[in-house]
Amino acid sequence: PTYNRAEELRRCLESLCGQTHRSFEVLVCDDESSDHTADVVDEFRAELDITLDCGAHFGGPARPRNRGIERARGAYIAFLDSDDWWSSEKLQRSMACLKSGADIVFHDLWRATRIGQHRYRKRVKSYQPDAASTLADLMIRGNALPLSSVVVRSECIRAIDGFSEDPGLVSVEDYDCWLRLAERGSRFIRSDSCLGYYWRGGGNITPYAGRPTANKYELVYKRHAGRLKPQDRRRAKGVLAYNCGRVHYLRGELRSSRLHLRKCLSGGAPGVYRLKALALLIAVMSKSHPVE
Repeated sequence: PTYNRAEELRRCLESLCGQTHRSFEVLVCDDESSDHTADVVDEFRAELDITLDCGAHFGGPARPRNRGIERARGAYIAFLDSDDWWSSEKLQRSMACLKSGADIVFHDLWRATRIGQHRYRKRVKSYQPDAASTLADLMIRGNALPLSSVVVRSECIRAIDGFSEDPGLVSVEDYDCWLRLAERGSRFIRSDSCLGYYWRGGGNITPYAGRPTANKYELVYKRHAGRLKPQDRRRAKGVLAYNCGRVHYLRGELRSSRLHLRKCLSGGAPGVYRLKALALLIAVMSKSHPVE
Protein backbone atom coordinates (compact mmCIF):
# COMPACT_ATOMS: atom_id res chain seq x y z
CA PRO A 1 0.00 0.00 0.00
CA THR A 2 1.01 3.61 -0.46
CA TYR A 3 -0.30 7.10 0.25
CA ASN A 4 1.60 10.22 -0.83
CA ARG A 5 4.98 8.45 -0.61
CA ALA A 6 6.19 8.84 -4.20
CA GLU A 7 9.91 9.20 -3.45
CA GLU A 8 9.88 6.47 -0.81
CA LEU A 9 8.00 4.28 -3.30
CA ARG A 10 10.79 4.75 -5.84
CA ARG A 11 13.33 3.38 -3.34
CA CYS A 12 10.99 0.49 -2.57
CA LEU A 13 10.53 -0.43 -6.24
CA GLU A 14 14.26 -0.18 -6.92
CA SER A 15 14.76 -2.95 -4.35
CA LEU A 16 12.32 -5.13 -6.31
CA CYS A 17 14.28 -4.66 -9.51
CA GLY A 18 17.29 -6.23 -7.79
CA GLN A 19 15.57 -9.41 -6.59
CA THR A 20 17.39 -12.65 -7.41
CA HIS A 21 14.00 -14.40 -7.66
CA ARG A 22 12.45 -12.85 -10.77
CA SER A 23 9.04 -14.50 -11.19
CA PHE A 24 6.67 -12.06 -9.49
CA GLU A 25 4.16 -9.30 -10.15
CA VAL A 26 4.00 -5.97 -8.32
CA LEU A 27 0.70 -4.44 -7.20
CA VAL A 28 0.97 -0.85 -5.97
CA CYS A 29 -2.27 -0.23 -4.08
CA ASP A 30 -2.74 3.52 -3.77
CA ASP A 31 -5.02 5.07 -1.15
CA GLU A 32 -5.87 8.04 -3.41
CA SER A 33 -2.52 9.85 -3.30
CA SER A 34 -2.32 13.46 -4.48
CA ASP A 35 1.41 13.43 -5.33
CA HIS A 36 3.32 11.96 -8.32
CA THR A 37 2.92 8.31 -7.30
CA ALA A 38 1.56 7.35 -10.74
CA ASP A 39 4.60 8.88 -12.47
CA VAL A 40 6.96 6.88 -10.25
CA VAL A 41 5.12 3.66 -11.08
CA ASP A 42 5.42 4.45 -14.80
CA GLU A 43 9.21 4.68 -14.43
CA PHE A 44 9.36 0.97 -13.58
CA ARG A 45 7.04 -0.52 -16.20
CA ALA A 46 9.96 -1.63 -18.39
CA GLU A 47 11.66 -3.53 -15.54
CA LEU A 48 8.75 -4.86 -13.48
CA ASP A 49 5.40 -6.53 -14.13
CA ILE A 50 3.73 -3.68 -12.26
CA THR A 51 0.12 -2.54 -11.83
CA LEU A 52 -1.13 0.61 -10.12
CA ASP A 53 -4.42 -0.05 -8.33
CA CYS A 54 -6.14 3.19 -7.26
CA GLY A 55 -9.01 3.28 -4.80
CA ALA A 56 -11.00 5.80 -2.81
CA HIS A 57 -9.21 7.12 0.27
CA PHE A 58 -9.65 4.79 3.25
CA GLY A 59 -7.24 6.35 5.73
CA GLY A 60 -5.35 3.19 6.60
CA PRO A 61 -3.45 0.37 4.90
CA ALA A 62 -5.99 -2.45 5.40
CA ARG A 63 -8.25 -1.75 2.43
CA PRO A 64 -5.42 -1.13 -0.06
CA ARG A 65 -3.79 -4.38 1.10
CA ASN A 66 -7.08 -6.23 0.64
CA ARG A 67 -7.43 -4.87 -2.88
CA GLY A 68 -3.99 -6.28 -3.60
CA ILE A 69 -4.95 -9.65 -2.13
CA GLU A 70 -8.02 -9.75 -4.38
CA ARG A 71 -6.06 -8.92 -7.54
CA ALA A 72 -2.95 -11.03 -6.92
CA ARG A 73 -2.52 -13.90 -9.38
CA GLY A 74 0.25 -15.87 -7.70
CA ALA A 75 0.21 -18.71 -5.18
CA TYR A 76 2.01 -16.50 -2.65
CA ILE A 77 1.57 -12.88 -1.55
CA ALA A 78 4.38 -10.75 -0.10
CA PHE A 79 3.65 -7.51 1.75
CA LEU A 80 5.87 -4.44 1.51
CA ASP A 81 4.95 -0.97 2.74
CA SER A 82 5.99 1.73 0.29
CA ASP A 83 8.50 3.32 2.68
CA ASP A 84 10.30 0.02 3.35
CA TRP A 85 12.52 -2.03 1.03
CA TRP A 86 14.06 -5.50 0.65
CA SER A 87 17.52 -6.96 0.26
CA SER A 88 18.15 -8.73 -3.04
CA GLU A 89 17.70 -12.33 -1.78
CA LYS A 90 14.50 -11.70 0.19
CA LEU A 91 12.07 -13.42 -2.21
CA GLN A 92 14.44 -16.26 -3.07
CA ARG A 93 14.98 -17.21 0.57
CA SER A 94 11.32 -16.77 1.46
CA MET A 95 10.27 -19.04 -1.40
CA ALA A 96 12.64 -21.74 -0.15
CA CYS A 97 10.89 -21.71 3.24
CA LEU A 98 7.44 -21.81 1.65
CA LYS A 99 8.36 -24.75 -0.55
CA SER A 100 9.49 -26.63 2.55
CA GLY A 101 5.92 -26.53 3.89
CA ALA A 102 5.45 -23.14 5.55
CA ASP A 103 2.20 -21.22 5.11
CA ILE A 104 3.62 -17.90 6.25
CA VAL A 105 7.28 -16.81 6.29
CA PHE A 106 8.84 -13.79 8.00
CA HIS A 107 12.17 -12.44 9.30
CA ASP A 108 13.90 -9.53 11.03
CA LEU A 109 14.23 -6.14 9.35
CA TRP A 110 17.03 -3.62 9.68
CA ARG A 111 15.90 -0.32 11.20
CA ALA A 112 16.76 2.57 8.85
CA THR A 113 16.74 6.11 10.25
CA ARG A 114 18.40 8.30 7.61
CA ILE A 115 18.79 8.55 3.86
CA GLY A 116 22.16 7.32 2.64
CA GLN A 117 22.66 5.13 5.70
CA HIS A 118 25.24 2.41 5.06
CA ARG A 119 25.58 0.71 8.45
CA TYR A 120 22.66 -0.93 10.22
CA ARG A 121 22.92 -2.14 13.80
CA LYS A 122 19.38 -2.15 15.16
CA ARG A 123 16.75 -4.63 14.06
CA VAL A 124 12.99 -4.87 14.12
CA LYS A 125 13.09 -8.29 15.74
CA SER A 126 10.86 -11.27 15.11
CA TYR A 127 10.64 -14.63 16.86
CA GLN A 128 9.55 -18.17 15.99
CA PRO A 129 6.18 -18.96 17.64
CA ASP A 130 5.77 -22.36 19.27
CA ALA A 131 4.35 -24.64 16.58
CA ALA A 132 2.24 -26.51 19.16
CA SER A 133 0.60 -23.35 20.52
CA THR A 134 1.08 -20.61 17.94
CA LEU A 135 -1.99 -18.59 18.89
CA ALA A 136 -1.16 -18.59 22.60
CA ASP A 137 2.47 -17.70 21.90
CA LEU A 138 1.49 -14.76 19.70
CA MET A 139 -1.04 -13.54 22.27
CA ILE A 140 1.41 -13.78 25.17
CA ARG A 141 4.65 -12.68 23.51
CA GLY A 142 3.16 -10.16 21.09
CA ASN A 143 3.35 -9.55 17.36
CA ALA A 144 6.20 -11.67 16.03
CA LEU A 145 5.96 -10.62 12.39
CA PRO A 146 7.23 -7.32 10.93
CA LEU A 147 4.69 -6.78 8.16
CA SER A 148 7.14 -5.89 5.39
CA SER A 149 8.89 -9.22 5.95
CA VAL A 150 5.82 -11.43 5.47
CA VAL A 151 5.11 -13.80 2.58
CA VAL A 152 1.95 -15.93 2.89
CA ARG A 153 0.14 -18.51 0.81
CA SER A 154 -2.65 -16.78 -1.10
CA GLU A 155 -5.19 -19.47 -0.21
CA CYS A 156 -4.49 -19.02 3.52
CA ILE A 157 -4.99 -15.27 3.70
CA ARG A 158 -8.01 -15.37 1.41
CA ALA A 159 -9.57 -18.01 3.65
CA ILE A 160 -9.67 -15.44 6.49
CA ASP A 161 -10.78 -12.57 4.20
CA GLY A 162 -7.49 -10.70 4.51
CA PHE A 163 -7.02 -7.78 6.89
CA SER A 164 -9.81 -6.43 9.05
CA GLU A 165 -11.03 -3.00 7.92
CA ASP A 166 -12.46 -2.21 11.35
CA PRO A 167 -11.37 1.40 12.09
CA GLY A 168 -10.75 0.36 15.69
CA LEU A 169 -7.92 -1.90 14.53
CA VAL A 170 -5.94 0.62 12.46
CA SER A 171 -2.23 -0.02 13.20
CA VAL A 172 -2.90 -3.47 14.73
CA GLU A 173 -4.79 -5.01 11.80
CA ASP A 174 -1.67 -6.96 10.85
CA TYR A 175 -1.40 -8.49 14.35
CA ASP A 176 -5.09 -9.41 14.21
CA CYS A 177 -4.49 -11.02 10.81
CA TRP A 178 -1.63 -13.20 12.08
CA LEU A 179 -3.77 -14.31 15.03
CA ARG A 180 -6.58 -15.34 12.70
CA LEU A 181 -4.11 -17.28 10.57
CA ALA A 182 -2.88 -19.01 13.72
CA GLU A 183 -6.46 -19.89 14.68
CA ARG A 184 -6.83 -21.51 11.27
CA GLY A 185 -3.77 -23.68 11.90
CA SER A 186 -1.36 -22.01 9.47
CA ARG A 187 2.30 -22.98 9.82
CA PHE A 188 4.55 -20.03 10.73
CA ILE A 189 8.25 -20.22 9.84
CA ARG A 190 10.85 -17.58 10.70
CA SER A 191 13.90 -17.15 8.48
CA ASP A 192 17.10 -16.50 10.43
CA SER A 193 18.25 -13.93 7.87
CA CYS A 194 17.60 -10.18 8.06
CA LEU A 195 16.24 -9.52 4.58
CA GLY A 196 14.77 -6.04 4.52
CA TYR A 197 14.74 -2.49 5.85
CA TYR A 198 12.12 -0.72 7.96
CA TRP A 199 12.09 3.04 7.53
CA ARG A 200 12.00 5.05 10.78
CA GLY A 201 13.36 8.30 9.44
CA GLY A 202 10.08 10.20 9.41
CA GLY A 203 6.97 10.28 7.24
CA ASN A 204 6.11 6.64 7.88
CA ILE A 205 3.04 5.12 6.28
CA THR A 206 1.63 4.66 9.81
CA PRO A 207 1.85 8.08 11.52
CA TYR A 208 1.96 8.54 15.27
CA ALA A 209 -1.82 9.06 15.43
CA GLY A 210 -2.30 5.61 13.96
CA ARG A 211 -0.04 3.76 16.37
CA PRO A 212 -1.45 1.21 18.82
CA THR A 213 -3.46 2.56 21.74
CA ALA A 214 -4.64 0.77 24.86
CA ASN A 215 -8.12 0.43 23.34
CA LYS A 216 -6.69 -1.30 20.27
CA TYR A 217 -4.70 -3.79 22.33
CA GLU A 218 -7.83 -4.51 24.35
CA LEU A 219 -9.91 -5.04 21.20
CA VAL A 220 -7.41 -7.55 19.82
CA TYR A 221 -7.44 -9.40 23.15
CA LYS A 222 -11.24 -9.57 23.24
CA ARG A 223 -11.36 -10.89 19.67
CA HIS A 224 -9.05 -13.82 20.32
CA ALA A 225 -8.76 -14.60 24.05
CA GLY A 226 -11.80 -16.89 23.98
CA ARG A 227 -9.82 -19.45 21.98
CA LEU A 228 -7.08 -19.74 24.61
CA LYS A 229 -6.82 -22.21 27.46
CA PRO A 230 -7.61 -20.60 30.86
CA GLN A 231 -3.96 -20.51 31.94
CA ASP A 232 -2.84 -18.96 28.65
CA ARG A 233 -5.71 -16.48 28.83
CA ARG A 234 -4.52 -15.28 32.25
CA ARG A 235 -0.99 -14.86 30.98
CA ALA A 236 -2.18 -12.99 27.89
CA LYS A 237 -4.34 -10.72 30.05
CA GLY A 238 -1.32 -9.91 32.21
CA VAL A 239 0.70 -8.99 29.11
CA LEU A 240 -2.23 -6.89 27.90
CA ALA A 241 -2.14 -4.96 31.18
CA TYR A 242 1.57 -4.25 30.71
CA ASN A 243 1.10 -3.09 27.10
CA CYS A 244 -1.75 -0.80 28.11
CA GLY A 245 0.29 0.57 31.00
CA ARG A 246 3.21 1.29 28.68
CA VAL A 247 0.98 3.05 26.12
CA HIS A 248 -0.59 5.23 28.82
CA TYR A 249 2.89 6.06 30.16
CA LEU A 250 4.13 7.16 26.74
CA ARG A 251 1.06 9.35 26.36
CA GLY A 252 1.65 10.96 29.76
CA GLU A 253 -1.46 9.37 31.29
CA LEU A 254 0.25 8.38 34.52
CA ARG A 255 -2.79 7.41 36.59
CA SER A 256 -4.08 5.00 33.94
CA SER A 257 -0.57 3.68 33.43
CA ARG A 258 -0.20 2.97 37.15
CA LEU A 259 -3.51 1.09 37.31
CA HIS A 260 -2.64 -1.18 34.38
CA LEU A 261 0.90 -1.88 35.58
CA ARG A 262 -0.41 -2.93 38.98
CA LYS A 263 -2.84 -5.28 37.23
CA CYS A 264 0.11 -6.81 35.40
CA LEU A 265 2.03 -7.33 38.65
CA SER A 266 -0.94 -8.95 40.38
CA GLY A 267 -2.05 -11.02 37.38
CA GLY A 268 -0.70 -13.98 35.46
CA ALA A 269 1.86 -12.25 33.25
CA PRO A 270 5.14 -14.12 32.60
CA GLY A 271 8.06 -13.12 34.82
CA VAL A 272 9.81 -10.98 32.22
CA TYR A 273 6.70 -8.82 31.83
CA ARG A 274 6.35 -8.47 35.59
CA LEU A 275 9.92 -7.19 35.76
CA LYS A 276 9.20 -4.73 32.96
CA ALA A 277 6.01 -3.62 34.69
CA LEU A 278 7.84 -3.11 37.98
CA ALA A 279 10.56 -1.01 36.35
CA LEU A 280 7.99 1.07 34.51
CA LEU A 281 5.85 1.49 37.62
CA ILE A 282 8.88 2.89 39.46
CA ALA A 283 9.32 5.40 36.62
CA VAL A 284 5.62 6.30 36.77
CA MET A 285 5.75 6.82 40.54
CA SER A 286 8.85 9.00 40.26
CA LYS A 287 7.05 11.24 37.78
CA SER A 288 3.87 11.28 39.84
CA HIS A 289 5.79 12.18 43.02
CA PRO A 290 9.04 13.86 41.93
CA VAL A 291 11.82 14.11 44.48
CA GLU A 292 12.50 17.74 45.42
